[in-house]
Formats: sequence, C-alpha cells, structure tokens
Amino acid sequence: MVDLQLAHKQSNWKRAGYLNKLFNADEQGLIHYAQDPELLLWLMWTMKESAYKIVNRASGMRIYSPLSFTCSKLLLTNTGASGEVSYQQQTFYTKTDIKPLRLHSIALMSLNDLDVIKIHQQQHTNCYLADFNRIFVDYELSRNTAGLPELLNRNTGKKCAVSISHHGRHLAIAYSDSPLSAD
Repeated sequence: MVDLQLAHKQSNWKRAGYLNKLFNADEQGLIHYAQDPELLLWLMWTMKESAYKIVNRASGMRIYSPLSFTCSKLLLTNTGASGEVSYQQQTFYTKTDIKPLRLHSIALMSLNDLDVIKIHQQQHTNCYLADFNRIFVDYELSRNTAGLPELLNRNTGKKCAVSISHHGRHLAIAYSDSPLSAD
C-alpha cells in the first residue's frame, strides 16, 4: 500500500542514488520512460513489497533487499496493473488496484489464486482490527505473538490467509478462506 500524496511529500525519489538502491537497470529504464514515472516507481515498489511479505512469512527472515526482487511482465491500465516479481527461483504473481490517492498490490504464488482474494479497504486508524471485526462478524482478525496478522473464520474455526498493508491514511486487508499465501 502506498498513500500517493504522502509518498510524494516525503520521498525525494529523484535524488542521486535513490533508484539504484531499489530497482535494477531494466526497472529504472521503465521508470524513466514512463508516462507517469512516480506512479510506476510506487507500483513496482508495492509489487516487490507484497512478494517480500510472502518470502518473509515463509522464511521468518526479515531481509531488506529490494534489488533481489525483480519486476517483469507489467500490464498497466488506468485502474490497475498486473505483473510478476521474481525472487531467487520463485515467481510471484501480482495484482494492483490503482486509485487517484493510493496503490495497493497483492502477490500470490499461483496466478489462479488472484481471483479468490477478497480485499477490504478502510481508513488507517489505531482501532482497525476492532473496526474490521465489527464489520465482518464471520471473522476474527488479530495479531499473533510475532505481530503477524491472523484471521479466524468463526464459522469453521479455521485460520484463513490474511495480509494487512497500510501507509498514511490508507489500509487494506487482503484475505481468503483458502489456505494460500496472500500478501
């Protein structure tokens, strides 16, 4: 998730060396020649971040290595995007919702799983867990002892795939009753 207004205010992405820390030469070329370079930068950033969250959850390792994640096969429209992110020998499939004030990307290990993800968006507040639980009575959203989100289907008693993304005023909760890795 990227709050585009906040990112525009806080980030000086045009400064020397900034893009070199986050994007390889091919990705930088796409940014430089894009109709909206700043939008494309944040699009690829959210794609990498969503794939990183899957790797982090699977490995338990917190690594900051954006150059290890490579974006490719970007398809961009006015309201969304899709693409792939590669990390080591893995490929993650991404889907991005583009709104005038924010971007939100999800990544999955299976292209078919992109269609089973539900996304709830709301304003980012300190009580977003309680807000979600009040709206969606069939689920209970919480955090585990490691601070990672967990979602329980109250009807089945089973844990569901869930990921929380937020930046600035925006928050998205991506979830599915399927046992997949959504981030």
